[in-house]
Amino acid sequence: MSEERSYATCRLSEENRDHPVETTILALYKVLLEKGDVDAFLTFTEKKQGGGMQAISVEASTDVSRLDHLLFSQYLVAGLPRLLSIPKVIHSQLRGCFDKKIALLARPCEIEALVELSKRNQIAFENLFIIGLECPGCVSLSDLLTAAKKQGVDPSKIEYCEMTPSEVAIRETAGKSVVLKLDQNMKLRECCTRCSYREPPICDVTLSAWRRVLSRNPTILIRPVTERGKSCIESAKTQGSLIAANDSELSEKGQIDSTIRSIEKNASEELAKENEELAKLEGNQRFKHLKGMLDPCTKCGLCIRACPVCWCKDCILLKKIKTIDSLLLHATRLVHMGDTCVNCGKCDENCPKGIQLSKIYYGLAVELGKLTGYKPGLDLVQSSQRSGKVILSKG
Repeated sequence: MSEERSYATCRLSEENRDHPVETTILALYKVLLEKGDVDAFLTFTEKKQGGGMQAISVEASTDVSRLDHLLFSQYLVAGLPRLLSIPKVIHSQLRGCFDKKIALLARPCEIEALVELSKRNQIAFENLFIIGLECPGCVSLSDLLTAAKKQGVDPSKIEYCEMTPSEVAIRETAGKSVVLKLDQNMKLRECCTRCSYREPPICDVTLSAWRRVLSRNPTILIRPVTERGKSCIESAKTQGSLIAANDSELSEKGQIDSTIRSIEKNASEELAKENEELAKLEGNQRFKHLKGMLDPCTKCGLCIRACPVCWCKDCILLKKIKTIDSLLLHATRLVHMGDTCVNCGKCDENCPKGIQLSKIYYGLAVELGKLTGYKPGLDLVQSSQRSGKVILSKG
């Protein structure tokens, strides 16, 4: 089987045509559970009944009928709210999955965080069956709901939402659909605009869902990456829930790949430009610039609690956070994990002052990568230059 022909797509009925991504993923989850390859899968649920989109939670389940289309689509468009993230759930709630096997959907930055946690022996990466999402980015949920209200959409009546690199579509329970353009009123999160890794670095199968908004002929393609991914897809084909992709779908995939490469190139160039402009400043000017970015910091500690690669159970910074200077706080964090930032933007999202911390942290990680060759989260073998393993090896 050629690399191109290894792509498969879901066999959609009229009943599930409106939810092709979830239908595809559930087909894989069902096979994995039936074969005993996993003990459960991660799903999105309401934190409290009637809480709607903002009350999303994550839990492990074995019931494929429990998937909530609205909350699932919120994850695809706006990510997970507040401190919640897939790596945090795996690390904290599921205790690193050392005693259970879990299937999950994850974005590239979330997978990168899982890789970094695995290198620090905080999770059992081999116990995760990962469906890696080719990621168009995320928008802020508050921006999404505000933009929807301006178009006469009642947030409590939203049934589903989805996005492409340029649009977000919302469908109400009554069947009304509204398409919102990504612009100044609702734009990609800043961390997403500098992301040059839109494809999952490590996973069992990749899932591509960059489709036309609310299309009745969606192209949802999946491709095996590992042997267990191939086995899962072949079993789903045998059951009839997946079929081989046709020429038209493969042609559209080629267009999607071209779009992804263009977005990654532009993001990489923009970040390089920002770092070059900062590097041109004299030492004192550069210090004042960075200090000015951090001056609004109130030392609330939310950036530490939200960071998916911060894993210390006994955090000295959190213990002393009210007694140290904010600049020292972030300088210490940069020394501690400055080369492991995966640009997920959770620190930005949770900062009450709106400080773009990931711009500093990820900018440093990229520059350090040029010197050391280390790029966080892209493989399970390479160790950080600051790791004890590397330092000891140098005598």
